[in-house]
Amino acid sequence: MYFSIKGVLVEKKPTLIIIENNGICYEIHISLETSKKLGKIEETINIFTYLYVKEDVFCLYGFYDLMEKELFLKLINVSGIGPKMALSLLSSAPVVQIISMIKNENMKGLCALPGIGKKTAGRLVLELRDPLAKLEEFSPLSKHSEFEMITSSHSFEMNKNEYEAVSALVSLGFSQQQAKQKVLKVLNEQTDLSLEDLIKKALK
Repeated sequence: MYFSIKGVLVEKKPTLIIIENNGICYEIHISLETSKKLGKIEETINIFTYLYVKEDVFCLYGFYDLMEKELFLKLINVSGIGPKMALSLLSSAPVVQIISMIKNENMKGLCALPGIGKKTAGRLVLELRDPLAKLEEFSPLSKHSEFEMITSSHSFEMNKNEYEAVSALVSLGFSQQQAKQKVLKVLNEQTDLSLEDLIKKALK
């Protein structure tokens, strides 16, 4: 259901977009990697989607390409990883980098990802190493470069930058207090960051 949605991009935040299609507006949660690849407001875009349903929770998640979507679906099937954490992981590192760390049993690299401890990293390797090897091998998207760091030419006022970064972290599962602490810690070390870079550094 909702394999993909094509429509006009009417709102875009670091981890959330709204697409209008035939008078219906869809709120879709996305990763930073997807956000940086999408078009501008009022452009028509197509995004792959997944509808997450659990009890009274209905959330649409969106992905720029099928490889990111497939990795997301595999991540949420691992015990201890829900949609918010999966989106946080996809926001903190490129898809092929995450796949490479799991395939190569890079425990140090995996444990450096937000919310991932030794036990969860072990489960990722144990449960996903072989499935992800097949995904990367047969996917036509596997040869696309995903190692570019998030950059942006857009500038923001500091108060707006901080607010948007905190909001993005909260949408990825952090509490308001945790999000503020992470953002302020990054800003104390470096202030001339784009919004995307600020969020990415805060996640680490």
